[in-house]
Amino acid sequence: MSRMDKTVERIITAIAGGFKDGECVALKSVDPTKADKWADTLAAASRTIRSMEAQLREAHARTMLM
Repeated sequence: MSRMDKTVERIITAIAGGFKDGECVALKSVDPTKADKWADTLAAASRTIRSMEAQLREAHARTMLM
């Protein structure tokens, strides 16, 4: 498995591990004074992931055209 594949798998596992029965269990253990910082960090990660997704879809579309 490539380094990128392993990274994506770790991210998916970490996100899935933060939920139980549809509820975000991570919120139960976050220091309320740090919640805003974590929310900002997650927002930045989300933007990066969306950009990566778009680039991967574009790369896939280019290969389909060849």
